[in-house]
Amino acid sequence: MRSLTFPSRGTRILRYTPLKRLARFRPVEQCEHASVLLEVVLALALFLGAATVISSGLNASIQSAQRLRQENHAANLAISIMSEMQMHARPIAAIGPEPLPRPFQDWNYKIEVSQEQGNIADIDSLRPVEVIIRHSQENTVYRITQLFRAAEISASATNQTGQPVLQTSQVP
Repeated sequence: MRSLTFPSRGTRILRYTPLKRLARFRPVEQCEHASVLLEVVLALALFLGAATVISSGLNASIQSAQRLRQENHAANLAISIMSEMQMHARPIAAIGPEPLPRPFQDWNYKIEVSQEQGNIADIDSLRPVEVIIRHSQENTVYRITQLFRAAEISASATNQTGQPVLQTSQVP
């Protein structure tokens, strides 16, 4: 076996004799190319890992925005139905679940009026009325509750004809 020494670098490279043809040496240049290739592969793996983390975070934020939009839409529908009951445009009675008219046909609403255990004839008593909005395809449910006087609930029940009742007053 012979060895070569490079005076400028101070390194030794071993060369095998021609008798040992199966064992061959790698020149220094090939080792450097292999290390550059390893660095490129590691950089690519790190880039793919970072891209995966960023894309999953972006996907989670898009889904969160979609869920927030659905909840906001449900809240707006519930407030609209509750406002109709406050204006006496819709009867204050237990209804539903029923679908909303177009373009909200994917949404269902339900109105629950709780009955108190005590004296029902008390006109000044307050009763909770709950509006529940559900989306038929998504898993979105929104509930809003407001207290109404028992007199308003009973007056609304006597005017119940299936159609919204609008009370208008004429100014002389």
